[in-house]
Amino acid sequence: MLELCCLAALAAQAPDPAPLTYADTRARAAATYPGLRAARTGVLAARARVAGARAWDDPMLDVSVWNLPLNQVEGALMPGMSASERATTFLMGPDMFPLMVMASQTFPFPGKRGARADEAQARAEEAEAMVEASRADLDRAVAYALADLHAGQEALRTVNGTLALMDTMVAIADGRVQSGLGRQADALATRAERETLLKDQLDLRQQQEVARARLAALLGVTPSAIGPVWESVRHVELPPRETLLQRALAARPELRAARAQVAAAVARARQERLAALPDVTAKVGYMVQTGGVPMLVSHGPLGALLGPADMVTVGVSVPLPVFYPFKQARSLEAARYDERRAAESADALIRVIQSEVDEASAAIRHAHDHVTLHEETLIPLSSSTVEATRAAYISGSVDVLALITAVRQMRSHHLERLTYEALYVRRLADLQRATGMELLAFDPSSPGGHP
Repeated sequence: MLELCCLAALAAQAPDPAPLTYADTRARAAATYPGLRAARTGVLAARARVAGARAWDDPMLDVSVWNLPLNQVEGALMPGMSASERATTFLMGPDMFPLMVMASQTFPFPGKRGARADEAQARAEEAEAMVEASRADLDRAVAYALADLHAGQEALRTVNGTLALMDTMVAIADGRVQSGLGRQADALATRAERETLLKDQLDLRQQQEVARARLAALLGVTPSAIGPVWESVRHVELPPRETLLQRALAARPELRAARAQVAAAVARARQERLAALPDVTAKVGYMVQTGGVPMLVSHGPLGALLGPADMVTVGVSVPLPVFYPFKQARSLEAARYDERRAAESADALIRVIQSEVDEASAAIRHAHDHVTLHEETLIPLSSSTVEATRAAYISGSVDVLALITAVRQMRSHHLERLTYEALYVRRLADLQRATGMELLAFDPSSPGGHP
């Protein structure tokens, strides 16, 4: 029990998490996210395969007893010999032991190793491009989570501010009822509206926890370690469409990966074409012939060691592509289809990129216009309406429903502005993802609440 109390005291004394910034959060996610580290490890593996693709095949070394004579077996079967003579003849063994040592090396047809290396290099470039794509996806996910977390905490502040206003309205309505100047229905309506705000407060807290958990997963920390976001997005003027498209087509990592796939398919097709051309295997052998027991008896140890004359064998061998039409022709056809498919996929990706740029640009302008409309017109008007309606309600000129409607509309405009602000960040992150341009910029915002 004492330990639990100590832990609770330490938790109470623990400092609040530091506020989050986009730059720091983005850098931390890039340094710790396992998916990005896995993509980088894949690049190392792909680069290692490039060196392996250029390597020669290993030489072959063959050691064998070659053309071993069996004269002792034939001699032991000769007619007219006694059993002891047959046994002695058999145990004497062969007259000689020929030992063949042969080494061979295959020399691939010119261009085969280069085609293999080109394919491996293209796969490595594809892996490198996908690392950049993973990093861009991670940056976008961080921006999404920060936008949702910021919008959630600002919306919660707005609701909390409205709750304070509703508490005042409840007190006024109760006072008017007690003094006989108001209706009980007005007091009940204000309390019902306050309970609706409490329900909205619960929903916003849950949405904020979801955004916090999503960001915590990107950073590899617990949700309790995620601090507040005191940064507001800076609205930017977008470059012309032609500039956006040029940057997207020049810097988009998926497009570089698609082009690397085309290069890999071309190299693979070249390998299939070259497969019909024969490799040459060069061989050199040396045969050592040593004498057996009979030669040892008749010529002594030196004569047995030297044996008959040694031999050297030199030769080459080439495969005959007799079955190539049945084995490789279909593979060549498939490789050509893969090459065509990769090229068409790259063309299709260009159209996807154009669509992403246009859709994100339109959505950014739409969200920016809504944010401007709410900040410059709707929110000031609704705030003025609330003040005027509250004064009219206190003087008895309007009923409480008019004041509740005015407060509800003001709250709605504040929440809509936050929704479009988050949408602006999301779509700007989408455009940044599509073009590779650094478009997202943030400024510290005041942590004060809304009315």
